[in-house]
Amino acid sequence: MAGFEESYRNILISKLNDLEKEAERFVMSPGRDFSRRRKLPFAETMKTVLYMEGNSLNKELCDLYNLQPDSDRFITKSAFVQQRGKIRHEAFKEAFRRFNVDTGMNDLNLYQGHRLIAVDGSDVNIALNPDSDTYFPPNSRSDTGFNQLHLNALYDILNNTFLDCVIQSAPKEHEVEAARMMVKRLQKSSCRTIVIADRGYASLDLMETIRDQNVDFLFRVPNGFISELSRMPMTEFDTDISFTIVTEQTNEAKRLIAEGKAKSMIGPSKFGKRKKNVTWYHSSQYLMKLRAVRFQLDTGEYETLVTSLDRNRFPVDRMKEVYHLRWGIETSFRWLKYAIGMTNFHSRKEESIKQEIFARLLMYNFCARIANSVIIEQPGENIHVYKVNFSQAIHICFSFLKNSLDIDIRELIRRYVEPVRPGRSDKRKLRPKGVICFNYRVA
Repeated sequence: MAGFEESYRNILISKLNDLEKEAERFVMSPGRDFSRRRKLPFAETMKTVLYMEGNSLNKELCDLYNLQPDSDRFITKSAFVQQRGKIRHEAFKEAFRRFNVDTGMNDLNLYQGHRLIAVDGSDVNIALNPDSDTYFPPNSRSDTGFNQLHLNALYDILNNTFLDCVIQSAPKEHEVEAARMMVKRLQKSSCRTIVIADRGYASLDLMETIRDQNVDFLFRVPNGFISELSRMPMTEFDTDISFTIVTEQTNEAKRLIAEGKAKSMIGPSKFGKRKKNVTWYHSSQYLMKLRAVRFQLDTGEYETLVTSLDRNRFPVDRMKEVYHLRWGIETSFRWLKYAIGMTNFHSRKEESIKQEIFARLLMYNFCARIANSVIIEQPGENIHVYKVNFSQAIHICFSFLKNSLDIDIRELIRRYVEPVRPGRSDKRKLRPKGVICFNYRVA
């Protein structure tokens, strides 16, 4: 394991250098942008975006360049803004993807031989711009209106890493469509995979799309998600449900629907026309099979899960445990926003904000994979099991990468631990969606 962190740093830098060789694919004006020698070439500009944290842009540039005693460059805010404006955010998305490909083989934590992947979304507030499609008009919660982007992410729960991300305009967000796109891009794995999702992703088509990828699913759904579930008594059960899905309006299809043997869903046009509100992209007369589980919570409420998992390998108690692990993606969004700094953007332009989102995702995975390699010794007399303090590990990894520190950072990370306290719970504090106040770090 010696030199593990150096290998990740070298891989990250090599990905940026490789992208510089393909810069024509990722610049706003091919043949013109980065054609002249500048203080900030393509790869160095990307590196600067990656290394930025929560300070203002002037302070970030000062720390990175203008305080270095051996630097002959003085980088102004204007020079950096001009250079980054030439790069499309897809360059950072591609760097994130390539880094995952080259380092993902070290994500070895499994649950009963299965890789656990959660899908979820989170809103990100950006600068006010009424002319953008990200704009929410004034309402009871905001006198001026506000702008938001919506992040949809695939997250490896047990290895604490992001696998994919789709950014949408929050007013036009479509989480199910984003999840469908990411599932189709999911890399094949030698082990079985389970995709876990909450009620907002309850979609029969998405479930079958996941199964088409030879992947299992575990979804929490509303108790009345489909008529077969709504007709069942509000008691605990573990049962199989099957029904036929039809998309055409033939006499045979109408007869099956009338007899309660089929469901009608909207399929794509057979003539290649654009069709709104499509809810089923598979064939008609499709036999859908689901396993449905309902159980009672400590609060007295009932929760319903639907899955493709085998009943013998995954009884109800194990399903509850697997679904509970989904909470890891909620925690990861908190770290991404407040430890990595995805609320402190250094631009008001949406293209530049998207650059920083993918840069933060890449840096999150860089820090997580180093932290995952740290082994914490557990003294026998301790009451609790201890784990890495991830927020502190992020700070150490940023310093290691930015300053090229020649120290054993895993040993340093090992000194910052916190206890694992299982079984802790707190009522989720739900607040209406709205704008929050924060400062853009552009001063």
